[in-house]
Amino acid sequence: MKGTIKAKLLNAFVIIGIVLTFLLIAVMSVLGFGWMVKLYASDYCREYWCVAGGMVSMYLCAIPFAVALFELKKITKCLRDDEIFSMKVSRTLKNIAVCAFIETAVCAAVTAFLMTCTTAWVFMPIIAFVAAAIGLLAICMAEVFERAAKMKEENDSIF
Repeated sequence: MKGTIKAKLLNAFVIIGIVLTFLLIAVMSVLGFGWMVKLYASDYCREYWCVAGGMVSMYLCAIPFAVALFELKKITKCLRDDEIFSMKVSRTLKNIAVCAFIETAVCAAVTAFLMTCTTAWVFMPIIAFVAAAIGLLAICMAEVFERAAKMKEENDSIF
């Protein structure tokens, strides 16, 4: 699949995802910071801490997500270089699974905090469930690719 349109398109989609993630974080930082300054200047101290907690939780959730996107970029590079059945892909999928489980834990902690001050917490269990499902899928896929890589090595040594 080296140099094919599909591999290049997949790589482009991952790059677009990375760029959009960082743009969204930047926009939310500017908007959230402005909102925090406005609330801090007024007498709404409780709302200030809710917004500040929301901003911190957004950053905490974005870190494993961004790491997983960069790991996905490594997989698209292997796909483009026609090295898809390798141990590198298996390790990368395991890294994505770890990121997904970290995301699940962060979402659970953030839910506990946000329940005290806002109704925005209702989306966090959904995100946590999706992240856990992605983590389980990534672990299963890592095992499949690890076995495929071992079979490929065995077949390459025979022929």
